[in-house]
Amino acid sequence: MTMTPRSWMVPAASAVAGLVAGLFIGNFRGDGAAAPQGAAAPARVQAAPVDPDQRGVSIEEVRRVVREELAAHDRHAASPGQASTAQPPEPKSATQETATSRANEVLVAALGRRQWTDGDAAALRSQFYQMTGDDQSEVLRQFSQAVNEGRLTVETDQVPF
Repeated sequence: MTMTPRSWMVPAASAVAGLVAGLFIGNFRGDGAAAPQGAAAPARVQAAPVDPDQRGVSIEEVRRVVREELAAHDRHAASPGQASTAQPPEPKSATQETATSRANEVLVAALGRRQWTDGDAAALRSQFYQMTGDDQSEVLRQFSQAVNEGRLTVETDQVPF
């Protein structure tokens, strides 16, 4: 096989272009200013050779510790008689029940009209902050779903709640 000029010129030209670009980029600092002439190149830090006897923890030791911790976690989670740290939700107060009921009535009425007005926003806003967090999330979910599905058109310039 004979080498034609075309078969070696493209790789050679690419290599020269890469070297020139590297030298050009290397002469500039990160802030875009040229490196001062005669400035010493930053010293390179070489890692000290690692003695296999002093290198620290092996991968097998890490695996063993992880297995032990997972097993201890499983034993702790499965042990009966342990008091649960999660507390049951508090029962809703009469005020919260009333607020939730009124908020749902406002949303249902707006869905019947297929529009969300300033009056709806004001009526829901007066009830919204008296509701529990879960009920607030549910009303927001229903509102968002109705708007996204096109069943409710927002016709207010105010915040919807």
